[in-house]
Amino acid sequence: MKRDIKKYYLYRFLAYRFEKLSCKNPSLKEIKPEKREKIVLEATRTSQKIILVLGILYVFLNSALFIYLKTSDFQNPLFMMYTDYIDYLGQLINGEWGGSWRQKKASFLMIAILALPIVLIEGGPFFLLVLLVGNWTLKRKIRFEREHKGVESHG
Repeated sequence: MKRDIKKYYLYRFLAYRFEKLSCKNPSLKEIKPEKREKIVLEATRTSQKIILVLGILYVFLNSALFIYLKTSDFQNPLFMMYTDYIDYLGQLINGEWGGSWRQKKASFLMIAILALPIVLIEGGPFFLLVLLVGNWTLKRKIRFEREHKGVESHG
């Protein structure tokens, strides 16, 4: 089962960025809608491949840094609070969730709300990296189309 790439947030972001770039550059407004869609689709696919590699690298480096800081004698109060918070979440996840479905749903919601700061701290930089890679890939695809396909530049 293949998912529709046009429903991805990255595709939507790149389509939005293409519109913003075309407002700044009048030569991009002359590109046909079919060609625009093709450029955005290619940029999305290329970005996904790059992001997959960077994501794996990000997880490994982040894990290695966390393990290094945890095993060393590094006593930064902010890092200690962060690790204590992760330990607390681990105890909640591995603890008793309740007997009924309502209690289990409430426990899951509470854990999800408490884990939100950790998700933002760990995932925020990677999300920004995804947007930067997508924007960079889109600009490269546009430049390639202009240079090799004969789209004239007015600015």
